[in-house]
Amino acid sequence: MDKAIKAILTIFILSLLFSAACVRVEEMKEKTVVTPLEQAERATLNLKIGAGELRIGGETMDGLMAGSFRYNVRRWEPEVNFYKSGTRANLRIEQRKSSGITLGRTRNQWDLRFTNKIPLELRLNLGAGEADIDLASLLVQDLKIDMGVGSLTLDLSGDRTLNLKGSIHGGVGSGTIYLPKQVGVRVRVDGGIGSIDAFGLAKSDHTYTNAAYGKTPVSIDLDISAGIGSINLKTK
Repeated sequence: MDKAIKAILTIFILSLLFSAACVRVEEMKEKTVVTPLEQAERATLNLKIGAGELRIGGETMDGLMAGSFRYNVRRWEPEVNFYKSGTRANLRIEQRKSSGITLGRTRNQWDLRFTNKIPLELRLNLGAGEADIDLASLLVQDLKIDMGVGSLTLDLSGDRTLNLKGSIHGGVGSGTIYLPKQVGVRVRVDGGIGSIDAFGLAKSDHTYTNAAYGKTPVSIDLDISAGIGSINLKTK
């Protein structure tokens, strides 16, 4: 085969591969999803966002979730799956393909509101971006967060009526965690965390507790591990 033809074919194939790998920015799209509760007595929530902004809060509502999704990359449209098993509701939300070469400014925003009527188990898998997780009014009993690259604001304050056990793993970036004064709190920190600032908490080795710990009928028990750049613990 002529060298010139080989070169043309090579360029053509490389251009196809580059095109397939590109993340193409389009006009903003919005998707609204409302999921039912269907008389469930508790729920498990699994959320996975590769890149973007995630906001979570609580509301008094009849359904399990009211969600708004805004994105300008077609393949980032989230997949939402809901099913009920016995008295438990299960909700999984996952961003579609998030890898590729970006051409233009991308936007991906999730704004999710969950019911404050039933106990919840919450699993968050965060990629790159910002996460603002307000659980102050939600009945979260089990919390697991896998961080990526970016920032996390987590509000666990409020008048809790149920024990909360949680963990935060991995990630490079920063995190601010708000904790209640009136509910017992214990935070254990391990791994390669760059810096820790704790306001309103007493330190013993790698464990931080507030003045109410061991004195209240319910408590918050939180484990933080691995490579988070910095963490701020604040009571309010």
